[in-house]
Amino acid sequence: MSTAVCGSADMAGSLDIVIQNGRVIDPAAGINEICSVGIEGAKIVDISAGHLDGKYTINADGCIVTPGLIDFHTHLFEGGSLYGIHPDCLLSQGVTAAVDAGTSGSAGFEAFYRSIIQNSILTVKAFISLGATGLCDPKHHQSYEKSGVNLERLRTLKERYSDTVLGIKVAMSRHDVGELGLEPLLTAVETAECLGHDMRVCVHSTDPPCSSGELLSVLRKGDILCHCYHGTGPCILDEKGYVREAYRDARRRGVVFDMANGINHFCHESALGAIRQGFLPDVISSDMVSFAYGISRRNRSLPYVMSKLMAMGMELTDIIRAVTQTPAELMGMSKEIGTLMTGAWADVAILRVENCPVVFEDAKMQTYRGETLLCPQMTIKNGQVVFFQNKFNLN
Repeated sequence: MSTAVCGSADMAGSLDIVIQNGRVIDPAAGINEICSVGIEGAKIVDISAGHLDGKYTINADGCIVTPGLIDFHTHLFEGGSLYGIHPDCLLSQGVTAAVDAGTSGSAGFEAFYRSIIQNSILTVKAFISLGATGLCDPKHHQSYEKSGVNLERLRTLKERYSDTVLGIKVAMSRHDVGELGLEPLLTAVETAECLGHDMRVCVHSTDPPCSSGELLSVLRKGDILCHCYHGTGPCILDEKGYVREAYRDARRRGVVFDMANGINHFCHESALGAIRQGFLPDVISSDMVSFAYGISRRNRSLPYVMSKLMAMGMELTDIIRAVTQTPAELMGMSKEIGTLMTGAWADVAILRVENCPVVFEDAKMQTYRGETLLCPQMTIKNGQVVFFQNKFNLN
């Protein structure tokens, strides 16, 4: 392990917080071993296989210590959408940063920013929906007609909130696009290119109005296909159960694949087939909505979704990379979050792997059994403890 050295760590008790005895898993730093993490103020200042002294010591014996989890696909516009959950609800699940996947369109984005993003402990970035009204109500489908896209408003929002806006979101399912076919996706890519080279397109891919190959062929390097393990309409597996070559071609071109679990967008058969053939998700996210959080057997939380992928055979290091390092890079924040390297923000999740038989359910109401759950014990955001289990760290 490469140990970061900070002079202040040599002074007894000078660190504000030391997390010790936990297994630190930080793919960005190449660390997977028991060691100590030192926090001074809002920053990580030391990580060492040796002993560190601090004013406050957290004993993470038997736990996994990771960078704060990043939930890259969520719906956080509480009060502005029936899908919205307040970002800070996610802190109890080890999540310290999240991306809203186009809950707001151009008409409501400023209200979303001022009421929610500015007033959250969680670090939040966002995609803006191509449709001006956004994702406001399960019974309402926004219009994706090209004539209804407010390009000038989108340009203003991109310039005004450049540190927050990541790109354009479009839902390419048949009930969303109707007879428009591929047109909304082509419009989304065209719009993103008009707004700047750094603007990604995030595509909801469940039950597309075309073949997987047609859909994926439009996406550029850095664009994101979410719900990559859905099982409705053309999906990742062909009729013989093999990963479609169009998916492998798109990955080689740099398209990003996000599982975005959701309650209607994950199929056990698709996921198991792809994982066993080595087609792992680049990003693991929850697609959390207000009516699933803590309730649904399909999608209770991000650690719950991570636990399901553990049961399906993914290595824990690959899982943690997909909820830390990779989403941090996609957010343009790889030096600030998604790692415990010296100088990063002191965002930390402490998790315990507990033996706990669990039955996971997918969108088709098929079940899959697991034997362990990742259970959050403590969350630290910017050097401040913002969640803890009562019995954790009691000596």
